[in-house]
Amino acid sequence: MKKKICVILCLLIVTLPLVITGCSGSTYEGEINVYNWGEYISNGDDGTLDVIEEFEKRYNIKVNYTNFETNEELYNILTNSNSSYDIIIPSDYMVSKLREEGLLEKIDYNNIPNYKYIMDRYKTSS
Repeated sequence: MKKKICVILCLLIVTLPLVITGCSGSTYEGEINVYNWGEYISNGDDGTLDVIEEFEKRYNIKVNYTNFETNEELYNILTNSNSSYDIIIPSDYMVSKLREEGLLEKIDYNNIPNYKYIMDRYKTSS
């Protein structure tokens, strides 16, 4: 289950530029809201690449990045507020809970043209 979630999230992040196209300029052509565990994406503080900044430059998409500390905090925000996220990165048990409660959208693979290049063994849970 964890492998499948990881593959799906990677697909979303990598192929998002194909779904939300942008061009270079002074204003962003798109916007995405991401809710993730703290410190999971490099912000460049330790001399590494600032992933969000690079993504924004490369694809002209504004990334609104929010962190949560626990799955329960994520669940509380999703169920008790008007917050809306395009991508969330919960743990496996929380994915099951969110799915059971109808809080997740199905992925439209027609919006991911490179999905066909992923090996079949990574498309299913083991």
